[in-house]
Amino acid sequence: ELLQKEIKKVKKGDEIFLSSVCDPYQEAEKKYKLMRYILEIIADYAKEHKISVSILTKSKLVIRDIDILKRIKDVDVGFSLGTVERKYQKIIEPGTASSRERAKAMKKLHDAGIKIYLFISPIIPGISSPKKSVELTKGAFDYFMAEAINTRSINYRQLLGEVKKHFPEKFVHLEEVSRSADYWQSVEAELKDIAKKYKLDFRGLFRHGM
Repeated sequence: ELLQKEIKKVKKGDEIFLSSVCDPYQEAEKKYKLMRYILEIIADYAKEHKISVSILTKSKLVIRDIDILKRIKDVDVGFSLGTVERKYQKIIEPGTASSRERAKAMKKLHDAGIKIYLFISPIIPGISSPKKSVELTKGAFDYFMAEAINTRSINYRQLLGEVKKHFPEKFVHLEEVSRSADYWQSVEAELKDIAKKYKLDFRGLFRHGM
């Protein structure tokens, strides 16, 4: 009901992004279907006002809404994939779909004609492998981006605590290089090399004030 009023503020040519902080497809979405209702409102409005829509998620549940997504002319769906290894995912991002489940969801959406992007985020030194993320999903996305771990976020201290507790062998490396400009330059060079090797569209590594 709120969106039906608020969406009138969106102007022609604008983009709606769902969403930058909280995943729009959380577990409760299976029951409440709020995102589906939201997309139905957006789809009707987007057609008339020529706005674009971008979704970012870690959930395979987005494939449920393929029918609505196909009604939106200018839409893309991104999947965050910071690590492909389940042992890390269970601790760092509990409750999310596995990397293989995300890869399958990407492929299904891509085959349905929806533009897909891979977001390698966050890149966590010693834990993330951009190469593995790309190799698992290549052929199922149109372009990819990446994001360095945000050392200014409160979540960073929490992350360090979890890594120290569960993966102590990774802790020292993570703390030493996560604020190193040289390290992130090397990561960006690696991403460019991966893009060149597989002839992929790479749209940059986002850093947080480094």
